[in-house]
Amino acid sequence: MKAIRVHDWQQVAAVLEVARELGQPPVLLSPQAGQCGIGWWRELIRRARETFPDMAFETMLDCGPSAGLALAAIRDGAGPVAVMVSSEVLEKLSDIARQAGTLATEGGKPALDLAGMSDVSRTCRNWLTDQGTAPKT
Repeated sequence: MKAIRVHDWQQVAAVLEVARELGQPPVLLSPQAGQCGIGWWRELIRRARETFPDMAFETMLDCGPSAGLALAAIRDGAGPVAVMVSSEVLEKLSDIARQAGTLATEGGKPALDLAGMSDVSRTCRNWLTDQGTAPKT
C-alpha cells in the first residue's frame, strides 16, 4: 500500500474516493510529527471509517522523533504510529504497541504529501497508479 499524507477532511475524502475507484487501498498518513494532535487524528480516521465503511485502508500517525508522542498515541488508541527513533527505542515501542493491539513502525518512509496540492484527486490517482512524480515527505 502506498502512503499519502493528508492534512484535512477534504483530502481524506478525495484520497478514499480515488482509491475506491482504482481498487488501491492507501495508507493515510498524518501531518508530520503529529502536528494536529492525537485527538484530531483519531477523530479524522473515525469519520473516514464511518463515511467509507466499504473501503479498506490503513492509517499511520507520524510521531516524528518523539517516542513520548508515539507512546501517548498508543495509549490513547489512535492506531498505528510511525516514529523516527533508535532501533532499541523502536523495539520497546513496538512491544508496547503489540500489547495494545496496534503497531509502531519506523518513520520516514516515502509518502505523497498533499500539502498545497491543488488537484488532490488527479495527484492521488497518479501516485496510486505509479504515474506520479517523486513523493514529497
